[in-house]
Amino acid sequence: MFRAHRQLVLIGLLFLGLVLLALRRLRGYWIEHVSSGALQAEEGDFGVVYHEGLRELMFLGVRRSRPETDVLFVPSETSWNSRVEPWAQSRRAQILDRLLRDPLVRRCEIRSSSLP
Repeated sequence: MFRAHRQLVLIGLLFLGLVLLALRRLRGYWIEHVSSGALQAEEGDFGVVYHEGLRELMFLGVRRSRPETDVLFVPSETSWNSRVEPWAQSRRAQILDRLLRDPLVRRCEIRSSSLP
């Protein structure tokens, strides 16, 4: 009995996850959070991936100890078009606006980076 109940709960959670993923993709874009382990980066580093269909942009960030806010680095306005794929050029404001709707990104300080 317990095993059957557990299987039903797992199936329900899987179904809910698939529905949520489908709903996120229906709006045309979604945000993915990437840990330092997945990035194979230093402890405290993280990534945020902005997806539109099969296209994506990755932004890197640094976790800071509280009470300081985490920092997410994005290309500066002047370097944006030379640092992103053609589909994202001239769309910096729109993409940043969408990123800032994400609860985790909203808590970050956004810093412009002009590094190549």
